[in-house]
Amino acid sequence: MVVRKRFIRKQQGAAPRLIQKTMRYASEELNALYSSASIGMCLFDAGMRVVRINDYLARIHGTPAADHMGRTLHEVAPHVAARAEAIVRAAIDTGRPAQGVWFSGSASSDPGTAVRLDGRCVPLKDAQGRVKAVSALVLDATARRFYGCALEEAGVCPSGTLENRDDIPVQALQDFGAGPDLLSKILDNIPVMILLFDSAGVIEYVSPSSQELSGYRREELIGRTARVFGDDVYESYRLVFDWVRTNKKAWSGRRTARRKTGEQVHVGASISPVFDDAGAVTDYVAVLKDITRETKLHQQLMQTQKLEAIGTLAGGIAHDLKNIFTPILINTELLLQDTGPESAAFPLLEDIFEAVKHGDELVNQIITFSRRDLQMKKPVVIAAVIRDALSFLRAALPSTIEMICRIVDDDAVIVADSSQIKQVIINLGTNAAYAMRGSGGTLELTLTRVSLDGSSVARIAPDLASGPYAEITVRDTGEGMDEETLKRIFDPFFTTKDKSEGTGMGLSIVHGIVQDHKGIITVDSAPGKGSVFTILLPLAPENA
Repeated sequence: MVVRKRFIRKQQGAAPRLIQKTMRYASEELNALYSSASIGMCLFDAGMRVVRINDYLARIHGTPAADHMGRTLHEVAPHVAARAEAIVRAAIDTGRPAQGVWFSGSASSDPGTAVRLDGRCVPLKDAQGRVKAVSALVLDATARRFYGCALEEAGVCPSGTLENRDDIPVQALQDFGAGPDLLSKILDNIPVMILLFDSAGVIEYVSPSSQELSGYRREELIGRTARVFGDDVYESYRLVFDWVRTNKKAWSGRRTARRKTGEQVHVGASISPVFDDAGAVTDYVAVLKDITRETKLHQQLMQTQKLEAIGTLAGGIAHDLKNIFTPILINTELLLQDTGPESAAFPLLEDIFEAVKHGDELVNQIITFSRRDLQMKKPVVIAAVIRDALSFLRAALPSTIEMICRIVDDDAVIVADSSQIKQVIINLGTNAAYAMRGSGGTLELTLTRVSLDGSSVARIAPDLASGPYAEITVRDTGEGMDEETLKRIFDPFFTTKDKSEGTGMGLSIVHGIVQDHKGIITVDSAPGKGSVFTILLPLAPENA
């Protein structure tokens, strides 16, 4: 009962106490926020003069943060001013948020590098509704040029330490006459998750945008500790708080977290201390940003680079091996024809022939893997290709495997090399059959049409374009795969089969073919649960 009453009293007095604490430590909190946020931040007065700017944005502008203070962008960064000041002016004139391209051109720090910045300006008003200031948030959108997709956020690395100019933000708050409302509006419009913890690790403030990242409503978090996110997260926060309190400086890093729904996300985190007048740490400001899409892009880029490097190396070696194997294969076959089965050399020649033949097949697969650019792509009805591949599989696979085909969309057309798509289906079907080789099972192949919007793309693959796709699923009831196998399933030469049964190139070739057709392949599996391979291939424009 005592604890309950204490919690109720704390809840009842939370708002005024938080406002008082916010005003008292306005400089410290703004410093922590501005220095740790993974986006550009700037505060303008009604005359479009810079009142506050973080080092992240100042570095992009090519001018130190201190040189921005009290000056317009036209004075300090004229190469940025043309577009940036237009967005600020629009927010001032209309009294509504405005957004657009902040800057697009060569980076000041590296004239040979092109950058693009997107800006969003939010007007901050006084009690009479007049615009007294504008808060600008600037995102580095340069990655769009390289990945060809609409990343809404970038700049995942924490910025450097902001210069200590505590007098500026406090004086600015007083000049604007907005008091804690101004700080509240700034925090409310930042597209990252911000948490304020007291010295005991109890959450005192939660930014409105936090629900989008965590799935928790603000009232579900305020008054609780990080244990609400799980015991492992709580322990992680506790260790970081201890480190921050001991070292009296901000901590930053990357973590894997889970939303309330259980969905896993990658998070860029920065936790900064708030000090009292005596220099003791009284609170912690945590700034968290969802970097799931950037992380997935990085992983896909690394996988692509690895496959390209292996393909280039293996392709060169394979051509040399092809030249070696060909005469051995031909001459061994001729010797077999001239030597009767009664000869003692006959079984030895057969062994040589089979070994060289196996090596030649492997070389052919490597050449196929490294020379995927030689394609004959044209509009094809994908259902016809699947039926053709299925006919081959029915003839090749044992009768202990039941085959089910569900074609929901008979008219779906993709631009593809039909022989390569057929190879993809056959390879997946053959692998599925191998997984069910013991007691048989069911192989189910499904074709349907799906439409991916922005949220679907972000969840599946950030570099995938939105729009209509043909979705092919190959499902089996085999032995399944563990997590370690799933991580390497598309790597060249990786195989779970015996050396005499597989080369480890089949799924690598499948992955490469799907990728070359601007699609994506994913796999879901667990030991004893079977496997599901899902392929998404973009529909032809005229069939969309």
